[in-house]
Amino acid sequence: MKNVLLMLLVCMLAISCKNVANYPITNPKDGVKDDRIIGRWKFEEDTNTNNFYELYTAHKDNPNQYHIRFWNRGGTNPTYESNLHFSDVNGVRFINVPYFERELPLQYGFLKILESNNDFTKFTAAVVGDEKMEHIKSQEKLKAHIIKNINNPKFYSDTVHFYKIQ
Repeated sequence: MKNVLLMLLVCMLAISCKNVANYPITNPKDGVKDDRIIGRWKFEEDTNTNNFYELYTAHKDNPNQYHIRFWNRGGTNPTYESNLHFSDVNGVRFINVPYFERELPLQYGFLKILESNNDFTKFTAAVVGDEKMEHIKSQEKLKAHIIKNINNPKFYSDTVHFYKIQ
């Protein structure tokens, strides 16, 4: 697995360069707005209890996106920073997480939200682990591929848990 820039609230540790796509599920400008994501989040599976993800509204030119910053080394070092957005696919919510390395073009990893509490201060997500996505040639075909596999347990590589701390 290549050195993974911690991608999202997450499990960025669980998304590798093999389970990414060259397109988001939907364009960021068409993303679903859900400001309940704003705040500081902990990734339950992180062994360093001081690390956290910070999300806030992205620039006004990107109204349906949320800026994410991952703080590691005990919450003192911002190491990953990007904009993410939500997509709804047949009533199922996904998070589109940008993935990039210096030598590669921008790609995306995806989290399928499996469940959350009513006020969205805790949620569980499945990491899309399909390695075929990188070879899909259009956003429309990517979305069709996700729809086809949305309930296939083999399409996902891991389950991750987040809870809000602020």
